[in-house]
Amino acid sequence: MYPVIEKVPSLEYIEKYIPELLTISNLTESDIQNMWISARETRLTKFDALVYKYDMPLFGKMIFRWRNCQKSPAYFYNQIDPANKQRFLSYHLVYDRDFEYLMDFFVWLKNHMIIYEVPKEYLESWKKNEIAYFLKLPDDLKETLIENYQKFLIHMKNAYEQVVQERKNQK
Repeated sequence: MYPVIEKVPSLEYIEKYIPELLTISNLTESDIQNMWISARETRLTKFDALVYKYDMPLFGKMIFRWRNCQKSPAYFYNQIDPANKQRFLSYHLVYDRDFEYLMDFFVWLKNHMIIYEVPKEYLESWKKNEIAYFLKLPDDLKETLIENYQKFLIHMKNAYEQVVQERKNQK
């Protein structure tokens, strides 16, 4: 059984979600609290003194997850379970199942962009926030990154198929 090649988001698809992506790229600890706080929990106004405890409310645990993800929106989204991903998306008014593939693209962008591939004028933006970085790029660079992502997925699929074939040949 081969892994499914992820859907590669088109530039048109990405542009359809620019307002939501901008909101996601500006995610704050207050937003995270708003997403996961329940009616009986005390709302915090400052988060600096927040200390991790195993029995703390879910919003507190999610804030620590956010911090552990380098405050990267894509990393954070990638690290939460499916039910909480739905909560995250509905908070941002996204109800499209394919949005998951878009977030996978931004995780790839954060993980696989070698610094010398990032134009110097965009380097600080990329280090700080992969979504904001991408949205600031000219369309030709966006298209190039999307093509590179597609090539990456094809390469990964081919590598997987080669390993499977080698294992079959060993039997």
